[in-house]
Amino acid sequence: MEKKKKDWFQLKRYPHIGLPLNVSERYVWIESYVKNPYKIAKHSFLPFIHKTSKVRKFRKKYSIRKGTVIYEIIEGEKKALRVKDEKKREIYYASHLDSLIYTYYAQELGEKYELKLKEHNLDDVITAYRSVPTNIKNLEKPNKCNIDFANDAFKFILNYEPDEFVVMAFDISSFFDNLDHHILRSKMMEVLDVKKLSPDYFNVFKAITRYSYVDIVDIFTKFQNEILVRKKDEKGQYKQKRVSKIKYLKNQEAVA
Repeated sequence: MEKKKKDWFQLKRYPHIGLPLNVSERYVWIESYVKNPYKIAKHSFLPFIHKTSKVRKFRKKYSIRKGTVIYEIIEGEKKALRVKDEKKREIYYASHLDSLIYTYYAQELGEKYELKLKEHNLDDVITAYRSVPTNIKNLEKPNKCNIDFANDAFKFILNYEPDEFVVMAFDISSFFDNLDHHILRSKMMEVLDVKKLSPDYFNVFKAITRYSYVDIVDIFTKFQNEILVRKKDEKGQYKQKRVSKIKYLKNQEAVA
């Protein structure tokens, strides 16, 4: 039994440069544009919009010398000492049409990547950015999450004697920001089984690796008096108005 493919055609609700796409235009956009390699080869990708997301967390404090958790006594109870930490995530998101193009090509590349993993007997090893079923006999059940993958790893470790293998755990800072694009392109060609990227694939690759962007604060400040919002009484109709703050864009149903 083959699992039903996830529909890649997902319309975004966030405001961006240009009007959003409509569900009614699905067939037109897919068949006449997104799936047309000649048009994608000449497509002019718009700049991403960039924003910084800040996530505040309280993490356990560890001893620099021993690497163990530092504890404190609070009301007679031993508790792990926690320190305030703020993690910044730099987010870049594409325009509505560009997003569809990226998603479609990601799916195409992903399917060929899966075949390549099976060819090299790696489909039971690699877990990142893949949809792996929890039950291969019933593909309608949900795919595995990080908890499932961690559980698989722990089970694997418990089945071996300690002197038979080594476990390595590490985190690479800014991994995607520092990828060598020459290596990335060569691996794409390997997955696609080609000696040179086709013009459409190369244009998509170039757009995602040599991208331009505009900060949301700058573009909002420039156009906050000309924001297009969805009309409440007319479906699919928009009106121009001023939005006083960025945080009100969603509440005002801003579209562009």
